[in-house]
Amino acid sequence: DGDQMAVHVPLSIEAQLEARALMMSTNNVLSPANGEPIIVPSQDIVLGLYYMTRKSVNALGEGKMFSSVAECKRAYEMGVVSLHASVTVRIEEQVVDNDGVQHITRPVRQTTVGRA
Repeated sequence: DGDQMAVHVPLSIEAQLEARALMMSTNNVLSPANGEPIIVPSQDIVLGLYYMTRKSVNALGEGKMFSSVAECKRAYEMGVVSLHASVTVRIEEQVVDNDGVQHITRPVRQTTVGRA
């Protein structure tokens, strides 16, 4: 029907960097026109977060222990545990003490697969 659409391709390295910086999703959270948020948590997002993090009784894989979050995720992807199963996971955390020194701790946490 004759409609045309222009496509602008940044060719130089500087133009590519500028385009990448301007189009990053983190830079497009606020409206440039009035500074108000473009994206706000909707009911769908809130319900989705609730669904992912809720705990079920007698869920598939309940009570299992995992040595890392990655192992827990693999077990979920393989169908060994349910998203809502209560599990024990060793979680790697970075902690900064009062002197400003950073330490890595690996505490064991009781959580659900969706929260891990």
